[in-house]
Amino acid sequence: MAITLTHDVGVSDPVLAVSAGISRSPSEPPLLITVDSEDMYIDSNACGSTSWPVIRGANGTSRAPHSSGATVITQVAVTGVVAVANGGFPGVGIKDADGNVIASITFAPDGGVGIEVTPGGVPTAWITMAPQGQIIIVASSATLFQNLILDREMGIRWSVSDPTRQTLYSSAEFGPAGSKINLPTADPAVAGAWWNDAGTVKVSAG
Repeated sequence: MAITLTHDVGVSDPVLAVSAGISRSPSEPPLLITVDSEDMYIDSNACGSTSWPVIRGANGTSRAPHSSGATVITQVAVTGVVAVANGGFPGVGIKDADGNVIASITFAPDGGVGIEVTPGGVPTAWITMAPQGQIIIVASSATLFQNLILDREMGIRWSVSDPTRQTLYSSAEFGPAGSKINLPTADPAVAGAWWNDAGTVKVSAG
């Protein structure tokens, strides 16, 4: 849930009026927040309310006015490190102020390592490194899935697809067996995009 300012804030105002509080233990250190380009600190005791007394201009940033509706970004505290188990493998993660694990690293018994970024609990990017010499990099959104595989024996493979429509936009392979690029077989209707028309590479006019 995004937190926003509910009133304009002047350069010298010491209190922010926000749309929602945050559940946070009073024993945790002050929470770092960012509004526009200004960093501020708020005492953890006050996080649960919608009126936040803040220390302005933190981390060398400049105090500035902020308009009602501006997004309040809550930064991760160092104390937000927790134990996680991803796919049954142990690891450590970092949680945000709402308790969601937003990034983690896990370790497999064979020496493999996995790094995952999950803002709001939703995976958006991850890297898997296998001891046999393979690295898999993935970036995803609701409508786009990008996959890059680096393999010491098979070379490089990548693909771009739409998981919601099960549509493969394009893919390619570069390795000892040769190189191959797979293009969409229908005009993607995107200006400048390549597509394969029965063996003929064409450029979409959009």
